[in-house]
Amino acid sequence: MSRAGFRPEIQGLRAVAVVLVVLYHVWPHFLSGGYVGVDVFFVISGFLITGLLLRELEQTGSVSISRFYGRRIKRLLPAASLVLVVIGAASFWWLPVTRLEDTAWEILASALYLENWVLAYWSVDYLAEGRAASPVQHYWTLSVEEQFYIVWPWLMLLFAGLALRLGGSVRSGLWCLVLVALSLSFVHSVHATANNQPLAFFMTTTRVWELALGALLALALLKFSFPAWLRQWAGITGVGAIVLAAVFYSSETAFPGYTALLPTAGAALVILAGQTSQWLSVSRLLASWPFQYLGNVSYTLYLWHWPVVVFYKLLVDAQPGLVDGLVIIAVSLALTHVTYVLLEAPIHRSRLGDRGAVKPFALGGACIALCIATAVGIYSYVSHLQDQIPPVVETDVYPGARALFAGDGKINHPDIAVIPNPLGARDDNAVVYRDGCRTRQHETKVNQCVYGQSDGEFHIVLVGDSYAVHWLPALRELAGQRGWKVTVFNKSACIFADVTLERWGRDYHECVSWNQDVLDKVLELRPDVLVTSHSPGHTALGAQSEETSLRAIADGYIQRWSRLLAADIPVIAIRETPRMTYEAPECVARHGEAAHYKCVLSREAALALPSSFTMAADGMDGVTLLDMNDALCDEDTCYAVIGNILVYRDRGHLTATYSRSMAPVLGEKLDEWAGFTR
Repeated sequence: MSRAGFRPEIQGLRAVAVVLVVLYHVWPHFLSGGYVGVDVFFVISGFLITGLLLRELEQTGSVSISRFYGRRIKRLLPAASLVLVVIGAASFWWLPVTRLEDTAWEILASALYLENWVLAYWSVDYLAEGRAASPVQHYWTLSVEEQFYIVWPWLMLLFAGLALRLGGSVRSGLWCLVLVALSLSFVHSVHATANNQPLAFFMTTTRVWELALGALLALALLKFSFPAWLRQWAGITGVGAIVLAAVFYSSETAFPGYTALLPTAGAALVILAGQTSQWLSVSRLLASWPFQYLGNVSYTLYLWHWPVVVFYKLLVDAQPGLVDGLVIIAVSLALTHVTYVLLEAPIHRSRLGDRGAVKPFALGGACIALCIATAVGIYSYVSHLQDQIPPVVETDVYPGARALFAGDGKINHPDIAVIPNPLGARDDNAVVYRDGCRTRQHETKVNQCVYGQSDGEFHIVLVGDSYAVHWLPALRELAGQRGWKVTVFNKSACIFADVTLERWGRDYHECVSWNQDVLDKVLELRPDVLVTSHSPGHTALGAQSEETSLRAIADGYIQRWSRLLAADIPVIAIRETPRMTYEAPECVARHGEAAHYKCVLSREAALALPSSFTMAADGMDGVTLLDMNDALCDEDTCYAVIGNILVYRDRGHLTATYSRSMAPVLGEKLDEWAGFTR
């Protein structure tokens, strides 16, 4: 060993972890489970930090919390803050303005080590689904570790103190702490992953057991010793387990949960193996120069590689191939080396904090303040742009859907500002989101709202997911003109059909329960017509293919509609609307006046997904399939902007402004259906 306590095989294991993560982010289809490198880092951190604190606790009888925090600040904050500030500056130049506000919030959250909770919140916010990955998203792992570092020393002191009071030893108290933390967090992780995998992925509480596994190993190696031959095979098995998970896991794997046992147990086995002299020992490979170098710079490489990937994809608008992927890695390594040599290593070698924690805390405060200033600067810039957004004026300058039927061939006038402004497009949605009428994904309560004329003679009930409710602005426009009553039942990601959907890798039972309660209310209301629509992206539980899923959903609609028809309630199913391959507001913000011909998609591609509505409505008397897509596309092309109005607030949800512009077209369709006249 070159210095006391240094274990080169652990440094080499860090290299393995960061290489897996980098390869996964650059070529996700090549190494679909490379994200498990993060879990390897967690085990290493739990092992090293617990061992460090335990040695101090046994030698001095206590732990200097301020000195511990000071060392963490000195080790982590300078490089992390530098990368955040550089990302903030690069975002001004390269990110579309539509992504700047989210990036500002994420820089702030990352500086305060709360990024994982921001991403966890967004993962369960249906309106936030589909957000583009930010250049600081990878800071979620650092947030998890820092939260662990903040709490763990205090828990060690507490459990050690309790054990001593009860006549035990420091180590017995720590064994109790580690086993409790590991058990509770693992059970929670398995349960949370099974019920809401996107949320579980980012939560600190579902990852604590991985850090606790490293802590368990730190205690175990003080108590037990193992023969060299066994440690040799433990190392080989450990590396094999990590590689196996990296190769065979994917985005479809329910993770973390019990599946995280494979890579974390693998990391634990490599640490347990330590250094052995046998020729098959993995410690020899891990102690080699390339692994040692990558292990030394693993933290900085982790910080730099992800923003390089994000900005590359943004500028080139393509997934990296072999050559450009190698360029991304080379650029990341260059930035890493410069940062390590000029910033990290000098600070590590300095005596900063050796005689107290004041200077490290001052350094940490300055780093965090700089990051906060960066975030505030970006947010202020976005606020300035939003203040310049002109009020929406209903004039012939903004015909919206009518432009497709004008017959003059002019879909847009590029010299006229688009409304809503792309910066505010995400919030240009149906009023149900502000009225509290939406039932969220994990809720089953039925929320009922009435719009238009409350005592209107003609009563429409609108039911379904967010793709159904984006027709509400058009229906409200018609209801105001004609004195109709419109009742809305809306639940995120839930279609109004007698079928069990799959959500988060499990049955979407909340949707089943809500469906039954809504059906009872609709049968009680007995409206003149029920209108529904849905997103084409739903999957039936247990379906083995897209075709079987479509058939199951279509059958679910047939059963649901049959119940309604038996009660003399006719059904109008508005066919699935186009889904763009890009975020429409972002495309329009990037291309400006050129958006009217750059932000387009062929009609065939936009409407490529097969329609379960068409399958279900075929031959059912009393069910009308309403196709509104001629108000969204011409014969060949679907547009992100029509009649100077932004059509979509993301990839597929209509803006409320454009939906309202479709009211005349929808009114004519309903007139044809019902024989009404204005």
